[in-house]
Amino acid sequence: MIGLRSAREPASEDAVREAERQLEVSLPSGFRTFLMTVANGAQPEDNILRTTAEDDPGVGVRSFFGVGLPEDPGQDIDLVRRYDFYRDRIPSWTVPIGEDDTGNLILISVRQDDEGSVWFWDHELEAEEGESASEANLTFLADRFDEFLSRLEPFSVDDLPSGEGGRAWMDPAFAEEMRRQGLLEE
Repeated sequence: MIGLRSAREPASEDAVREAERQLEVSLPSGFRTFLMTVANGAQPEDNILRTTAEDDPGVGVRSFFGVGLPEDPGQDIDLVRRYDFYRDRIPSWTVPIGEDDTGNLILISVRQDDEGSVWFWDHELEAEEGESASEANLTFLADRFDEFLSRLEPFSVDDLPSGEGGRAWMDPAFAEEMRRQGLLEE
């Protein structure tokens, strides 16, 4: 398993049960075990999970959510509050368990036929406001939470081959400031 930079003390059985009561679902056993034995919310070391999608560079996890946590305006990682925020935007058979650096979610399935499977939810491709949540912006990651954890690999931008990346839009004023400071080539 990838290392954890910061991890909260494991959750109690009562805290997990209370979260399940509020969510009105039973959390899959693999994630439940993680919450109660490893960390009740955590920031893993820099990581990546390579997907099978040909044009997908991979998925990284910035934080895992926990249960019964106090509000933190800087980075609220309480699972129930995050679920309440995303409830109408994610498929009803999922619960958010983590996020990446850009606001995408890591979801876990609570439906019977694939309970515990882990999915990536891309907020850039979500349904339009007022439309029902779509599954078109989901990417399957793993059959079980423990499999998902075992597939996370350490990652550093220094590991990228020289010149790898791609094109991206940058605010012209910001680009000019970066050039002025010698941080961006012409």
